[in-house]
Amino acid sequence: MNFYSSKKKQAPAVIIISIIDIMMVLLLFLMVTTTFKRLPAVKISLPQSKQAEEVTSETLTVVTISKEKPFYYLGKQSVTEDELRSKLASKTTDDPELVLAVRIDENAPFGRFFKVTDIAKEVGIKTITTYTENLKQNSP
Repeated sequence: MNFYSSKKKQAPAVIIISIIDIMMVLLLFLMVTTTFKRLPAVKISLPQSKQAEEVTSETLTVVTISKEKPFYYLGKQSVTEDELRSKLASKTTDDPELVLAVRIDENAPFGRFFKVTDIAKEVGIKTITTYTENLKQNSP
């Protein structure tokens, strides 16, 4: 008894070059049309305020206070208290009208905010602002 047929089956002809071309075009299309989200250096949860104002100045020096180590960031670079003091002092000598903006996590110890403001006053910064999220009011 012969259970096998004598016909040999051929594998279907798949042209792999065409598939690669199509995949490359799709990949290129997705790369060109995708918008990338700019993520902050530190993920913090800002406190909310009904009276929050939008910060419009582009010449701000931003200090971020995190609830986890490292606690202080100047821009996107993590710094210690001593490094923060020296860098703010050098920036103040370059620009005596420097405006310092502080972003503090709502769960960070409030004493860290006072350390930053003390450092800022010590090096001669006169204007200190804070970042908050605008709490949207429900209109009737």
